[in-house]
This record gives sequence, structure tokens and C-alpha cells, in this order.
Amino acid sequence: MSVTNGRGIGACFGTMCGGMMLLMGLAFMFMMPSISDPFFNILSDVMLYGGAIFLVIGLVLIPGARKETARTQSILRIAAVRKEVTIQEISQETGLDPEYVRAVLERYLINGFLFGYIEGDLFVRDTAGRPRYMRRQSGLFTVDDQ
Repeated sequence: MSVTNGRGIGACFGTMCGGMMLLMGLAFMFMMPSISDPFFNILSDVMLYGGAIFLVIGLVLIPGARKETARTQSILRIAAVRKEVTIQEISQETGLDPEYVRAVLERYLINGFLFGYIEGDLFVRDTAGRPRYMRRQSGLFTVDDQ
């Protein structure tokens, strides 16, 4: 699981659903042309043209999603390597807005992909609080070795 942005989700949704709708619309149109029901004809047209529109929108969003991912990765490369770094330093090195840098760091801290804390303008990476290995499950279906 990863923390994705809205463009990435939109690109994935648009290309996948658009492609499926386009294929279904083509199947309705060419495999069953003898059905003269107006509802079925409207449904096949909506699937065909709606699928084409979704597919185009998804394909248009892909470059923006890649650019957004590259920006996020440039921030995370700096934050994951240094023990302490200010948001202003990250902003100067990446050329991004300090508020954007803060928002990305907060999002990744909240979701558990970065460990540390933000104090004012300073981001401090913390590796002591992170468990190295997950503990065994305890509950109804485990047997203790004691």
C-alpha cells in the first residue's frame, strides 16, 4: 500500500474503467447488432462513448501523476536520509513550495511511511520508534510457547 495522489488514482481509474467500458460498448455494438431495443442501444452508446472519454481522461492524467510522484520522491529522498533537516532546506534543494513540502511530510508521517516528527520548521527522522519485525499475532487462534 502506498500513499498516492489524486491524479494517480484518477489516471488508474480512468484508464481501467474507460478501457473496460469501451470494450463492453464495442461488444454490445458489434456482437449484438440485431437487438432493436432503444434502451439497449442507448446503453451501448453510453458505454462506448463514455468509455472512450474515461480512457482519454485517464491517459491525459498519467504525465501529471508521474510528475507529482517525482516531486514527492525528491522530498522523501532527502527526508529519509538525513537525521535532521529543515523544511526550508528541503524546499531550497527541490525548488518546491515549503507548504507543499510540509504537507507531503505530514501525509507520509500520518500514514506511517516516515517515522519522526515535525517541530516548527525542523523535520527529525526517528528510527527508534519503528519496530524492526512485526510481533506474532496474539489472540484466540495462537498458542503461547510458555
